Amino acid sequence: MYRLNAISLVIGLGVSFGLFLVGNFQIPRNKTTPYQDETPTQGDRFIQYIHWIGALFAFFGGLAWMCMHTFISIVLCKDPNKGIWRKKLAVVRFVITLALFCILMAGFAIGVLFRQSHEIKWPPQLI
Repeated sequence: MYRLNAISLVIGLGVSFGLFLVGNFQIPRNKTTPYQDETPTQGDRFIQYIHWIGALFAFFGGLAWMCMHTFISIVLCKDPNKGIWRKKLAVVRFVITLALFCILMAGFAIGVLFRQSHEIKWPPQLI
């Protein structure tokens, strides 16, 4: 259990680092709007890649962290001397983790499947 907790600490630090990258390498809004005369520079693309890497650390690392803590909660609630609230909390954590897993996998699959085959064309009046 100690080793799992230590691994979860490292993953939690990775999630924090991912949030740091997302916050400090933001994509400028004027570079992401369609029908813009100005094309993104190499530096803008680099910042965008760092932003995406940080988002992957934050979301998928957060999911791994939640899975580990859900497992720890389930293992610890099996002790018969523990209260019923621990078992209920373990079930709530499991449901939240399962919901987040489904949402992230669906979003990832949609992003991968529709990235190249569907290009959104915004009308100029919406910009």
